[in-house]
Amino acid sequence: MTFSAGVHAHGIKSSSATVEVLPNRLVNIKVQFHMVDVLHAAPGTSALTLPVVAAMPEQMFASLYESMLAEIDVGLQASLLAQPGFSRQSVVLNKRLPSAQQVQGVLKRELVESKYAGQGKPPYTFNDRRFYQIFNYDFRLAPGESIDDLKIVFPAQLGEIFVSFTAPQTRSVKPGEAWSFADRAAKSLDGRGL
Repeated sequence: MTFSAGVHAHGIKSSSATVEVLPNRLVNIKVQFHMVDVLHAAPGTSALTLPVVAAMPEQMFASLYESMLAEIDVGLQASLLAQPGFSRQSVVLNKRLPSAQQVQGVLKRELVESKYAGQGKPPYTFNDRRFYQIFNYDFRLAPGESIDDLKIVFPAQLGEIFVSFTAPQTRSVKPGEAWSFADRAAKSLDGRGL
């Protein structure tokens, strides 16, 4: 049995993305990655180890973070096919991103835990995902647009990305009525499409 380089005993080491379509046609895109790994992918930044980045002065870190954000903004592209036979149209993504201070705080916690919490042992997973950065994006599908026509290109700096897609199946449960997974699984999507 063999595993890819991005899979380890308790989790996934590579970057990941979750694309979720809500019943109100809102599409959420959650991208999760380890900042130090992304920095190592950029030319001239291989010396930026976790201890170096976590200990940077706030303004220096903020500048580094802003340049990384700019690269990710350029690399993350979403598009939809508006109508069959027409060219793809870019989608404007709303962003919900952590501040530089929040990101550096996560890196500082990772450094402390890796050095002191386990007496030098690595965290529970090979690359504990608690210390990954989470960037959230969203947009709303317009009438006539279909999730089937969505195409997303992720930034090369994120490396190989494990992508999952979810479209919730919902059901109202009356007071006192039981809900079960079997009920949900037995009912397929109603065919309206999203």
